[in-house]
Amino acid sequence: MSQTDTLPIKSITLKSLSKTLSCDYVGDPLKEIKGVNSLKNSSFDDICFFHNEKYTSLLLTTQAGVICVKKNTPLQQGKNYLLCDDPSLIFEKITHLFLENHSRSGFTHIHPTATIHPTAKIGKNPEIGPYVVIDREVIIGDNVILYPHVTIGPKCVIKDDCLFHAGVVVREDCLIGNRVILQPNCVIGGCGFGYNSCKKTGTHSKITHLGNVILEDDVEIGACTTIDRGRFSSTLIKQGTKIDNHCMIAHNCEIGENNLIVSMSGISGSTKTGKNVVIAAQCGIVGHIEIGDNVTLGARSAPIKSLKKPGVYLGAPAQPIKDEAIQMVCLKRLPSVLKKLKGAEKFLEQFQHTEPENL
Repeated sequence: MSQTDTLPIKSITLKSLSKTLSCDYVGDPLKEIKGVNSLKNSSFDDICFFHNEKYTSLLLTTQAGVICVKKNTPLQQGKNYLLCDDPSLIFEKITHLFLENHSRSGFTHIHPTATIHPTAKIGKNPEIGPYVVIDREVIIGDNVILYPHVTIGPKCVIKDDCLFHAGVVVREDCLIGNRVILQPNCVIGGCGFGYNSCKKTGTHSKITHLGNVILEDDVEIGACTTIDRGRFSSTLIKQGTKIDNHCMIAHNCEIGENNLIVSMSGISGSTKTGKNVVIAAQCGIVGHIEIGDNVTLGARSAPIKSLKKPGVYLGAPAQPIKDEAIQMVCLKRLPSVLKKLKGAEKFLEQFQHTEPENL
């Protein structure tokens, strides 16, 4: 089924929902659900979810008609529950049932203002919005949605079920996998930041970047994030990786599978990350190093050498979180230590000019 074939539901009973999602339920099987909302704001016709014990008080007072909870959650009599292993994940599926196509553009098919080169090949069921530009020899797969002002450069390949939001730029020769989501105004395949600098004149001449960017299947790139093309080869973002808004991935980087890279982080050229790496907000990573599998970098961390051992790292330069915590405690104590040292100095000064007593 294509993205254009599905329609949102208007209501569903608790019993039908449990069957659709293969979940158990407790309560009135005929309870009708008409929308989704939060624990705090749900009405009697809504379904919500409870996933964090911080919100236990809201769980007890919510007016929701149905609550999606873990199977081991204590239940109140007289309320309706959908029981599952991961309420947040199940709730997301429920949201899609109700809101499928909710944010979709009213411009369907190929808008007459779109500019498509005659050598480009477009797959089945496209949605190409106003003022989209698709250059020569581009290949676009089935069920691809391009919102207004998207620009696709020459010889790009875009596979099936991709969604590019307004203002996205994909430059020449880039390869985009299946189900890739590009948020507004991200740039894929810009030139790397490379110059030949002349010490004599102080000028900088541009280095041509002849490579490309490859985004594998199920990658999502956030708004205003930039991923630079390699100088000769590819900058690679592997399958399942999600990159937040306002991030920078430099030329020739290789970002591993299922990474999470949070906003305003920057990764310098030719750096490689392994699988399941988490890079928190505002991290800065130097070039030509390797971040190993299952490494987590805390916010504002700055690795200056390879970190191959799994674990959590923090600080600038980044180090194991236990070592960083010890240093932070020591720094916090430093003012009181200095005060004691000054007191000791004054005490010792009293004896500097004192003649020793005769024995």
